Amino acid sequence: MLLFPSARTAAQSATKNISWYQPYFVPSNEVKLSIIYEGILNYKNTELKWYSIYWQDTLGVKQGFSPYNRPYELKIIVRSRDAIVGRYTGLSTQMTYCNFITNAKKVTIHFWMDKNQFYTKEISTRQDSDSVNSKDRGLLRIETINASEFGEMFKLRSEYDAIKINLTKTNQNIIDGYDKKVVKLESNPNIVWLDYINKGALNPDPMPRIGPNYKSVMALNRYLLNRETGKIKKGKRWLLLKGVRKCCKIDFAVIDPQLEYKDKYGNKKYGKSLIKSKKIDLKSYHYSEFRSIYNCLPY
Repeated sequence: MLLFPSARTAAQSATKNISWYQPYFVPSNEVKLSIIYEGILNYKNTELKWYSIYWQDTLGVKQGFSPYNRPYELKIIVRSRDAIVGRYTGLSTQMTYCNFITNAKKVTIHFWMDKNQFYTKEISTRQDSDSVNSKDRGLLRIETINASEFGEMFKLRSEYDAIKINLTKTNQNIIDGYDKKVVKLESNPNIVWLDYINKGALNPDPMPRIGPNYKSVMALNRYLLNRETGKIKKGKRWLLLKGVRKCCKIDFAVIDPQLEYKDKYGNKKYGKSLIKSKKIDLKSYHYSEFRSIYNCLPY
């Protein structure tokens, strides 16, 4: 019996794959940063030092957005070596400060740009026609931005490189000269594009996940859970073992060493314990227990 391959089969067999990765670029952003020592707090019968971080930024100014009503904002997490000690991850009103408590001598600050869930678009309905009733002139209508617009703006991870702060240096409560100090936020070099182009694929391809081109984002320095196998490795290790093309197709979640994860039976384990085990039983956890790179806390 003779078999004659179809044109589609021939095209797929002649496929030439091109794959690479590169740092995901985020435009630099200057902020004025102040870090203040506030005093001592008694927390769970332990005396801890209390600090505040204040910042001034200019996000959206060139686009004409108000500092208090814009589609994005800066979010922040503060980590010591052993714990998350403070965070601001969004409220109904945008904040530009964050409190944290710790007795650590050094902390690391992570900023990232994210969507403002409570942004509203201001649409002018001003009409100067004489036929319009005077009470309707100059009316300002408020419309909430829709989900698709948010999705287009934040398909990727706009994350900045970490800032290390020495808390032992104080001068009139200001830490190490951070009194409205201008700090330039640069892209986090550990957040990378994964690019894969299938030269021989049909376009449009009936299987878009492995179609003519595919892009994804990965954190090289974070521990990633393969949601199909339960194995945990650092991003750069996954790339070394699987390559860019296969990593584009793997459903990864980030394991944070300093967060707790709860299984279906109510048992809790810190991420560092899961990382040490190198593999988990996926049937014991809900899918939603682990976050993707797009909504994880940076570390």
